[in-house]
Formats: sequence, structure tokens, C-alpha cells
Amino acid sequence: LEFRCRSPAQIPLSEPQYLPPVELFDHIGKVAPEIASNLLDRVLGSPLDSRHMLPVLQHAQLISQSHLFVNNKLALLVDGPETYDAMLETIGKAESHIHLETYVFASDSVGRRFRDALLERLAHGIEVKLIYDSFGSFTSDPDFFQDLSEAGADILEWNPVNPLAGGNPVKLPFRNHRKLLIVDGDTAFTGGINITEDYSSSSSNPLPFSSGKRHESRYGWRDTHLRIDGSAVLEFQKMFIDTWNSKVEKERQILDPSRYIDQDMGYEGKQLVRVMASEGGDLELSEVRASYLDAITAAERNIWITQAYFIPDNTFLEALKAAVKRGVDVRLLLPGTSDSGLAINAARAHYSDLLRAGVQIWETEETVLHAKTAVVDNVWSTVGSSNLDSLSFFYNNEINAIVIGQSFGKAMAERFLADIEISEQVQLDTWQRRPLIEKTKQFLSRTLKLIL
Repeated sequence: LEFRCRSPAQIPLSEPQYLPPVELFDHIGKVAPEIASNLLDRVLGSPLDSRHMLPVLQHAQLISQSHLFVNNKLALLVDGPETYDAMLETIGKAESHIHLETYVFASDSVGRRFRDALLERLAHGIEVKLIYDSFGSFTSDPDFFQDLSEAGADILEWNPVNPLAGGNPVKLPFRNHRKLLIVDGDTAFTGGINITEDYSSSSSNPLPFSSGKRHESRYGWRDTHLRIDGSAVLEFQKMFIDTWNSKVEKERQILDPSRYIDQDMGYEGKQLVRVMASEGGDLELSEVRASYLDAITAAERNIWITQAYFIPDNTFLEALKAAVKRGVDVRLLLPGTSDSGLAINAARAHYSDLLRAGVQIWETEETVLHAKTAVVDNVWSTVGSSNLDSLSFFYNNEINAIVIGQSFGKAMAERFLADIEISEQVQLDTWQRRPLIEKTKQFLSRTLKLIL
């Protein structure tokens, strides 16, 4: 049996006898099997019996090159202000290196805060490497990045858009949508939050945006980020290095992973973390999509998804409806206001089908929802950059943290309930009476969803 099979359908969850035992890793290496078994039993067995999720962990081991790491301390960060403060504080304490990978790095007031923090560390001899997406950061001033480069930062522009700067039109659809910060090899931040003024105000305290910003809005943005301290940072670090090395052209810029791995970290966090990533252009398998489907298929209690761009394929939709038939509480929190009218209408095109099947849907009010999170049975959670659409699954570079733990799952569930408390539930009878023009827009958007 080839454990690293390419297709997640090769071994179904219903045949766990053919799945390998779950392996756990710490910062040193593989955890002894008997210790791993006892730890998994504690994590999944109490206070809620969640051992039915074990095949999900086994299956993830087949489809992912990433390990499941123990000893992680996590902090759930809500919205831009809280996240930026935590990231900037950590950057300011860097002693070895700062590796930053982001879709949007705007040359606005928020971007300047990060640039200045990086410049300050560069002045103290700290290594700074930056990967930013050319399309996502298209409106940023080139001099903004030049300031960092002249101060000693190594900068990689991902798939340049401008042909005069080496841009390749064939690569235009393949974007780097990740949001990842690693400091000193033992702290990582990841989630959905870009570096831009869009996030200047929190969703609970919106402030008007001034002119000149990427997305004019009178609403604050609702997004989620995650801070990880612990052994899983080794995997985030490795992925950054692999991404960097896949693009650099000069041999002197190739990074040696051993320079950045902190083998002395000794965190005692209780959460298990696996890093799931997608590489743009891999049309065979999306680790993130497969992980979602596995968790949804195994769920027995609840599936609560918060998603900015919800444009699922039929397999995903059928999995959600099948979960409802099993008696699972399936809830979706989706945007009532979005930075993409096409995306929001494409998502709404699925509402009638889902509502009739018993899926409960809420839409945010007076906030732009940009989060990409989920919690299943209050034990399997994910926070990351991946939307539920084909672009994220098969065309973009994305990164998600999969967290296994009931205390973190409880925090995620509480956050979800707090969000829907201030959102509006979509009722089937009301939805079916929406104006014809809205139905038409949704139908047309659904037909265009493959190019969103």
C-alpha cells in the first residue's frame, strides 16, 4: 500500500483499517508511537468523545507532505488592529530573522508601519526576506519596496504582472494568496489578513475609509488570523523556504533550511497542528479541499464555516447536504457585503438549494467579511488564506493551519456564535421572494464562477 497516494478517493474514510496509524512530531522528530497514541486519545477523547475524527487525521497523513505537530500554543486574533499589533510587536523583538509572505503589501499607512518596523530590525542586523504577490500589491509604490531593498532586505515579487519586469502572461492566474509571517523560526502568524488600510478598523468598531484606498467602504473588515508558538512553526518555516527557493534565480539566494530551524524550542502547548498548503497549478489534488471534505464527511455534531468567497463545487455542496441528513448542525456565515460583487452573487446562487436541504445560512451586516475559517465537532478547526473556490484550491498558493484540539475548537465555536449573533439569518421563504433582478445576477455570476 502506497501511503502517500495522490488521490484522496483511493482510500475512503469508511475503510479505516487501510489507513496508517497517525504519526505525531515535535521539534526534534517523530514522537514514539505509544506516546502518540495516548496523546491522541486524550485530545480526541475528552471532554467530548471525538475519536470518530481519527480517520480524518489518518487520511490527512496520506494526502499531505506536512506532519501533525504537538506542543503548540495558539492565539486566535480577530480583525486587523489586534492582528497588526501582535505581528508588529513580534517583529520588533526579532533576534535572528523575519520571513514575510503576503498577497497584499500596500504602500499606505498600515504598510508603512510594517515597512518601518522591518527597517528598524534591518538596522540592527536582522535578516529580512519578503515575498509579495505582484497582482495583489499592484497598486503599491515601487519605491516603497526599494526602501527595504536598499536597507538590505531580500525581496521576491511573485509572478510579476508587468511584462517589462519579467512578467509571464501564462502565469497571471497563479497568484500567491498566502499570509505568513515567521520570526526567529519559533513564532508564526497565518490567516486571512493582508497588510493594508482596509483592516484599519475592526468589524466591531468600523471607521470611514478615506479616498484612495483599494476598496472604498464605510464598513470595517472582519477577518481572522492565528499566532502559533511551537513545533508546527518548523513546517511553516520549511514552506516559506521551499517557496523562496522555487523562485530565486541566483544560486547565492538559495536558502539552507538548517539556518532557520530552531531545534531548541520547548513549548508546552496542548494543540496539534498540521499545515495544509496548495501550490498554484496542481490540478490533481488540493490538500485544503480534501481536508475540508474529510472533516465534513466525518462530522457528527456540527459544521460551522465562515467564508468570504463561497463558490463550492458540487461534491462540496453534496457533502454539506449529506451531513444535514445525518443530523449534523450545518451553518454557514457568509458576506452580506463584499469587495467582490461577482463572488457574493455566485455564492448566493447556491442558497435556495442549501436552505431547502436544511443548511442554515447567515450573512454579515455592516462589515466586509474576509475570514476563511471552520470548526467541525468543536475539535477540528482551520484558519488560513484559502477560500472555498477553485482559484484557491487549484490556482493560488494558499496556506491553512489545521488545528486538532477541543479547547481551541471551543474558542472557534464561541467566535462563530458571536459573529452570527450580529448577523442576519437567511430564511428560505423570504429568500425565494427576492426580486427577479437579484436572481438574474446570481444566475449569471454562477456561470462565471470558474474565472472568479
